[in-house]
Amino acid sequence: MNVLLCFNNNFVRLARSLIISLMCHHSDLHIIVAYLHLDEEQRQSLKQLVESPAADAPWNSGLYAKKEPPKHRISFVQADESLIPDMPFKKKFSADIWSRCFIWDRFDFSRLLYLDADIIVNGSIEPFYNADLRGTPIMAAPDLSITYRTMEYLSPLGLNDNPAKPYFNSGVMLFDLDNMRKQGHTVAKMQEFLKTCPTLRYPDQDFLNLFFKNNYTPANPFHYNCLVYSVSKFSRELLRDFHEVQFAEIAQENGKTDLQPTIIHYNGKKPFKWNYNQKHFAREYWHYALMDPLCEGSHLLLHASQAGTRAVNALLYPFNMLLNPLTNHVPYKPKAD
Repeated sequence: MNVLLCFNNNFVRLARSLIISLMCHHSDLHIIVAYLHLDEEQRQSLKQLVESPAADAPWNSGLYAKKEPPKHRISFVQADESLIPDMPFKKKFSADIWSRCFIWDRFDFSRLLYLDADIIVNGSIEPFYNADLRGTPIMAAPDLSITYRTMEYLSPLGLNDNPAKPYFNSGVMLFDLDNMRKQGHTVAKMQEFLKTCPTLRYPDQDFLNLFFKNNYTPANPFHYNCLVYSVSKFSRELLRDFHEVQFAEIAQENGKTDLQPTIIHYNGKKPFKWNYNQKHFAREYWHYALMDPLCEGSHLLLHASQAGTRAVNALLYPFNMLLNPLTNHVPYKPKAD
C-alpha cells in the first residue's frame, strides 16, 4: 500500500501518531513523505519509527501481532519549491499544502493514497485502497462542513451544481495514477489550470475540486474521511438524513449506516489541545499517540488535563442541550480495541 503524507516540522507529532495507527492495522506499507521544510533529524527519527522499531513495539505485538514480520518502509521526497504558486494565503495555510498537488508524477506505481497528517486510521483501509474508482482518477469523501455551511461561497465557483458529486475534502484522496496518466493530467497541465482560477478561500482544496470537478468517485464520508468538526456540529439525525438521502448509493455499497469511522480526520481543533472536548475522538487519538516512544510525560499531563475539561463539559451538557439541541455533539461509539 502506497501512502503519501505531506507535512512540515510543525505537524511531526500528529504525523507520527498517524503512521503508528497505519502500522497497527497493516503489514506492508510504503510511506512516502513529501516535504518542503522537514529537518534531517525529524526524517531520521521517522525512518527509525517505521523501519527499525523496538522488538516489542505495540503495533507489532499483542492485539496487533502480525502473522508475518511487517514490511514497512518509508522514503522522503523533497517537493520542488519552484512549482508552488505565488499567491496570498491565510495565516493558517503554508506553502507546504501544495506539495500533494504537484508531486504525484514522480511515482511510477498504479495507486497512491494521500492522507493529511491530522488523521488517525482506526482499522484496515485495504477495502478503500482497492475500491473501484469507476474510471475516474481519484476517490474522495464529500466535505459535509463545507457543503452545509458555505453554499454561498461554492456557487460562484460552480462547485455545488451536481448533488451526486459535491465538494470533497482533500485530506483523504485515493489516486489512480494510471487513469491520471491516461487522461493527460500532468503536473504542467495542473499548473496551467491553476493560473485561470479565481481567488480561493481554501487554496489547494478548492483548486483540486475545480480541477477534478465531476471527475471523481465519492467515498463514504462517515467511514473514509470522518471530519470530527462536522460530526461535532451537526445532529445525528441531520447527518443520517444527509447520509441516507444524498449518499444512498455510497451507503448501500459500503453496507454501513453507523458512525464508526475507519479514517478519523481532526480537521478542527487538534486532539492534544488541553481544552479538546470531543472525548470519544480524543480517546482514539491517544490510543495510538501513547504508543509513540517519543511520547513524553508532558503529553500524559495534557491527556490528564483533558479528563478534567471533559468532566466540566459533562456537567454543562444538559444546559447545552436546552440552548442548542441541533448542534450538540453526536454520540460516538468507538471501536473496541
